[in-house]
Amino acid sequence: MTTMQHSASTSDVTATPSTASGTAPASVVGQQHQLKHANHSTASVRSARSSLELPRLQRPASWLPLPKLANYNGPFKVGVVDVEPRSSAVEKGLLLRMYFPTVDQPHTPHARWLPKRLMYSLGYADFMSIPAPLALFFVTPAMAPVDTPGYLNAPLRPESPATAATPALPGKLPVIFFSHGLAGMRTTYSTICGCLAAKGFIVVAVEHGDGSGAATARNEFTTRIPFRRPTKEEIQPGETQDEYLKRFRSGQVQYRADEIMAAVELIKAINAGTFDSKKDNILHNQTFDLTSFSGRLDLDNMAIAGHSFGGATTLEVLSRENHPFKCGVTTDPWMFPLLHLNRVTVPHLTIQSETFHWRDNINELSQMLKSANANPNNRVGMIKNTAHNDFSDFSGLFPSTLRRVGQTGKGDPLVCQLINDEWMTEFFRTFLTTSQLAIPEFPAYNIHDPVDTLDVVLKDEEALDHIFANLKK
Repeated sequence: MTTMQHSASTSDVTATPSTASGTAPASVVGQQHQLKHANHSTASVRSARSSLELPRLQRPASWLPLPKLANYNGPFKVGVVDVEPRSSAVEKGLLLRMYFPTVDQPHTPHARWLPKRLMYSLGYADFMSIPAPLALFFVTPAMAPVDTPGYLNAPLRPESPATAATPALPGKLPVIFFSHGLAGMRTTYSTICGCLAAKGFIVVAVEHGDGSGAATARNEFTTRIPFRRPTKEEIQPGETQDEYLKRFRSGQVQYRADEIMAAVELIKAINAGTFDSKKDNILHNQTFDLTSFSGRLDLDNMAIAGHSFGGATTLEVLSRENHPFKCGVTTDPWMFPLLHLNRVTVPHLTIQSETFHWRDNINELSQMLKSANANPNNRVGMIKNTAHNDFSDFSGLFPSTLRRVGQTGKGDPLVCQLINDEWMTEFFRTFLTTSQLAIPEFPAYNIHDPVDTLDVVLKDEEALDHIFANLKK
């Protein structure tokens, strides 16, 4: 979730460095890290709009000073449903949340940001080393009241023609799988997922059971899966600490990728109508019927995305043979857990914050982007004045608190989240080419001919040059 917590370490095991030392000379940056496929200069198309004019996501109006999530960026209302199948291919079972377009729901409750308020708020607090008594008085009251803009167990919006208020919604909808970062869960990135669903995508956010979530559970939340930290006791005879940490994190990312593939099989079953939600879904098995999704999931137009450890998960999935995804998007991917850097052949967009960088991580990312197997449509970008947490819901909910402790950037996190949403959407529009959905176009992020790009956005070799030139000493 935070920059320092994305190293491979804990208090028990010395950290893999999360900051880099030294700054690459400009000439080296220009020669070693130029993307061979970039064929345009972003400097020539960037506008000079000031930061005061930057568009941003909008929070709902309220006279109470309570944390609120921003409204989703899209024409459709969003429904959500949690699914835990009774059986799956992964050992600990599968848990996920689906985000999707729905109809107006004036009498349907909004989904909670924390589905199990006490369990998840205490899990977040424990991850941040906040004692439980303090968490009960401060963390839980701050997080528990937060609702998402999505409606819990609302129906999938039927195929419908365009109206004055909404565009047409086709019979088949593209599917995006999303993988959360370290200490996250299926709602930590609800803004990313909800904004995509508001445009007509179906988003499948997996809550990972590898021990990387701050808190999670299975069997209708009766079987807890605690957050797992590396410990010295697990180091095998003759194994160095670095070897142990690599084994520990690569094992987690392999399990996470297995969960994504198990979720793909579940989505196939839901689309085929063979998943009986009343008996096969442990959660809400009497209140939501998934048969409305039968035949509505466009299995020929699927993509995957993830943040940090979820970015590593995304790349691990894309490195496997016979994966079903046409493209992938990562935000601040953590490269350390990956064993294979040169097997991703589908188009890959990676969006970077300005401060989540150390030399080993960015070197490995750069190596992957320009490897012999790399897709010529790979793209890299960076959003200025941002930090690692700005991609998650936390920065939008608690911007002042996170800024005081150095866990968010100098810019407005709702600007970052809008840029991220539009950039991802444009990339999906470009490569989900046979989708029936009229995916909105955002010309500023067109990979071939961008126009009117904001001055806080850097792209391709310009982004990498900036990152390498500003590595922390």
